[in-house]
Amino acid sequence: MRSATNAALGASAPFLVTALAAILAAQVRLPVLKGAVPVMLLAVVAVQAIGLLAARETGGSERARGWWMVLACTSLLLPALSLQASMARTPFVSLASGSAGDLMLSTAEVLALLACMYVWTASVSGGDPSWAPLLWSPAALLVPAVLGSGRGDLSEAAGLRALAIACLVATLAIGAGTFASRHSRLAIAAIAVVGELALLLVLRRGPSFAPEHGAIAPVMAMLLVLVAIGSVATIQLAAVVGRGFAAATRPARSVPSGTAGPEIVEEPPLPNSPSVRPTRR
Repeated sequence: MRSATNAALGASAPFLVTALAAILAAQVRLPVLKGAVPVMLLAVVAVQAIGLLAARETGGSERARGWWMVLACTSLLLPALSLQASMARTPFVSLASGSAGDLMLSTAEVLALLACMYVWTASVSGGDPSWAPLLWSPAALLVPAVLGSGRGDLSEAAGLRALAIACLVATLAIGAGTFASRHSRLAIAAIAVVGELALLLVLRRGPSFAPEHGAIAPVMAMLLVLVAIGSVATIQLAAVVGRGFAAATRPARSVPSGTAGPEIVEEPPLPNSPSVRPTRR
């Protein structure tokens, strides 16, 4: 029981630390300047970088996977989603007016980034494909959390709060998945995503748009949410397929031509001996 608890704490540590760091960073109020560097977001990234280095020193590459995931979510996926959500909240964005190009481009960028992270998650989860949905869950949880954050332009604090929500839910899912059987981990990740969506809707934090928006804005938001849900449902299968592909393409070890293995000669059995012991010459 103690070893399982330690495993759960170790697996969920990157997400819990990120959630706490994001909550604290969101409370800091700095002057908002045009083109200013997101100082508090960089502070969260710095905490994650320290955690990654510590994990690599103490637990190797397996323990570092969670830190790599939260780093990618914070430094890559969160800014891309924030930009997409801001574009969706721009007034008068529609296909008819020809002003939907930036929104569609930002949505494509988010999808491309999700695809890259998806492939990475599947590739590093080949040893235990059942763990892939839990490792992937923060990225999937971040999508609806950012789309439903605040109103109007997304501030740095709103983005950090969305990151904290996604990582807190992921912490609970990963902690539960550590104690659960391998067959139930996919269901736990799916329940986490659906539960977060339901919570956001109850809190009226669904995707937000400008009052004068075209149909393209909710369509793009729905596309991202459906991709997030679908990715959780398929990531375990992708990990299994990736493991099989890696095994099929791995070069087989062969004995060099012209060489032979050691000759095996059977000695006559000793008196009262029930077996024959082979010896090598």
